[in-house]
Amino acid sequence: MILLTLAFLYSILCVRLSFEGEKRKIGYNITYFISLLLTPVIASLFVFTSKKVDNFDKSIRSITPIVIGLVAMNFFIFNCELLLPSQIIQPLLMSLGSFSFDKLITHQFIHASTEHLRNNMCVLLLVGPPIERRMKSLQFIIFYLICGSIGGFLQIYLDGLLTATVAGASSSIYGLMGIFVGMKITNKIGKINFPTFLIPLYFIVDEFIISLGHQKDGIGHIAHVAGALTGIIIGYLYERFTKTK
Repeated sequence: MILLTLAFLYSILCVRLSFEGEKRKIGYNITYFISLLLTPVIASLFVFTSKKVDNFDKSIRSITPIVIGLVAMNFFIFNCELLLPSQIIQPLLMSLGSFSFDKLITHQFIHASTEHLRNNMCVLLLVGPPIERRMKSLQFIIFYLICGSIGGFLQIYLDGLLTATVAGASSSIYGLMGIFVGMKITNKIGKINFPTFLIPLYFIVDEFIISLGHQKDGIGHIAHVAGALTGIIIGYLYERFTKTK
């Protein structure tokens, strides 16, 4: 509950502090510089809370190093998007017409709006830490980037996006949700071992149903599903391998 509350406050502050900057698309606003300080403040609050609350489940009570780094990097780059000319940001996006392997990575750190950033970072804060604790941090970031790369590439390939671009960490985040499901992560609620993995599974199934309709709504549904399926495979194989080790 503490983690969820802090994640919610984080999302509200993101929206409030970045709204003016996103609307103006210029660097003359103090909200840019205040928002740069937001992530380390919130991250420190997570860590401080985790040290003070002894009865909170260790698997979800505090944020983990790679998750902190990813949130900070995404938030910093988003502010750079607002400050820098679009000609600098555009080459980081991915499309079939201008494909290069480095864009498989760079497109995952570009977001179209504060809502886009907020949604992805909230889910990252919720599902990222318990996954990172089950594996090495290096493995976590590699799997995160693999899910995002596969999801992004399949989106432009299957959609035939020669000029339209793909951006955002959504396929990476859905990949983490998939890993969460593949690992069948559960949490104790009182004496009940609640199957927490059913929650992200619901959103993955819902996204899969939406993708079947081939909706042209500007959202990368194929990327989401591809990232999630990649994550499920990774999570399942990881759990099976480590348990038989």
